[in-house]
Amino acid sequence: MSSARDAKYQRALESETPEDRAVVPIVPPPGPDVIGVSLSTVQGDIFPTFPKKHEAFVFFTIQDATAFRGCLGAFTENWVTSSAQTIEYLQKIQRVRRDNIKNGTKVLANIPNQFNIALSRASFDILGIGNIKDKVFMAGPMVGGAEELGDAPASDAPPGKYVPGWEKYWMDASSPIHGVVVIASQDPHQFDEGIQL
Repeated sequence: MSSARDAKYQRALESETPEDRAVVPIVPPPGPDVIGVSLSTVQGDIFPTFPKKHEAFVFFTIQDATAFRGCLGAFTENWVTSSAQTIEYLQKIQRVRRDNIKNGTKVLANIPNQFNIALSRASFDILGIGNIKDKVFMAGPMVGGAEELGDAPASDAPPGKYVPGWEKYWMDASSPIHGVVVIASQDPHQFDEGIQL
């Protein structure tokens, strides 16, 4: 190994707890469940988080609730990456990286694009979803909790009044954001294809 980066990579491979998850992912123990939750029903970027070099966030507004429900079912069934799949990808990356060290190669693990979706509180009204018993989420937009989250205030906020320093379109009530699709990829060419979907 000739560079400091290669040395860091080698140390991470040999370590029980890698110092940089982007170098070698921490792989959970094998098995279908973690604390009684089926990993096929949890999105992979929630747990254990996607391995990724490239990531995009596609925000959307629902225009037709009926059409969206049909699309959402197909999207989650065919495109959303589960925790179980993500763990398989992390294990594959780990195997390939160990083989690279052993063989002196620099082969990349072939990991497909990964997708997750999240809905905002505003989408629940459009879709007719009732109370999910999450008080913070059901209270409405995060703009109300921006100060508590530590978001910087707007530079043009009136004295003594907190206004988050967000771009105006994030707070535009006439065009609410109903959700986001997360697209992650190891390969920039695959990434571009994923965004086109």
